[in-house]
Amino acid sequence: MTKYWKVAVDAPIFDHLTYKTDSNSELFSPGCLVQVPLGKRTTLGIITQEIQSIEVVDVEISLLKEIIGLTPEFHRVSKEYLAWLQWIAEYYYYPLGTVAKNILPPLAKQEKARKSQRKPVVPQLEKTIIPKLTEEQTQVLSKVKLNQGFQPHLLFGVTGSGKTEVYLRLL
Repeated sequence: MTKYWKVAVDAPIFDHLTYKTDSNSELFSPGCLVQVPLGKRTTLGIITQEIQSIEVVDVEISLLKEIIGLTPEFHRVSKEYLAWLQWIAEYYYYPLGTVAKNILPPLAKQEKARKSQRKPVVPQLEKTIIPKLTEEQTQVLSKVKLNQGFQPHLLFGVTGSGKTEVYLRLL
């Protein structure tokens, strides 16, 4: 059974676009983050409502595009969260689809291959390198670890003396 949905897309468009689903319509509901075709590209969208009556749609039904599928990172946001996103979009006068994309954390970061043969500006460091502590840092760590519970400690040193490494080890 074909269902029709209003979708806010990640584009500078304030109107919600109408898309359809023919198969697996039960997977979709308001708050679902979906991939939709927009022009020649595919973009993120968030379903805002189901259209109950097709007469509401002011477009030729045969021209409606189909939702490609759910976004694998996020399946659905709650009704309250969707209302909050809509409030943010209205308050800041920003398209809802773009607000949704920008406010949700990127869970699966995709690395793009570098086309340039030049060395990267930011050097790539190995993640397995753990700096060795100096004698002073080791003493400070052992003294702080002796105290159980909360107790303030003052760590004094010039810039570059290794205070941050002590903080990281304590964490």
